[in-house]
Amino acid sequence: MVSGIIAGEIQEYEIWSDLTNITPERAVYDIGQVNADIVAFFACLVNSISGLTDADLEEKKVMMHQRTREIDEERTLNAILERTLNDHIQDHLAQLRAIREALAI
Repeated sequence: MVSGIIAGEIQEYEIWSDLTNITPERAVYDIGQVNADIVAFFACLVNSISGLTDADLEEKKVMMHQRTREIDEERTLNAILERTLNDHIQDHLAQLRAIREALAI
């Protein structure tokens, strides 16, 4: 999504909170596959944003539709990245820690 926003291909997007969004293919991943997806996600993200300036992060904006909470708001790319990296990803890391503890790994 980030590369689409940067390229101007995405002007709006939807969020549905509290859904798992787990596909049948991903539901059977082992921890190695989960880790590989995480590494690939961050590699793609770094590749997308590495050439951006601070101005780019503030000037590139899209409309976010948070359907579950009925919120529509314009967000800068910077706001999207901060929310994703500071909050959303942290929530997933907590989930992964719980899984690791449950599996004793």
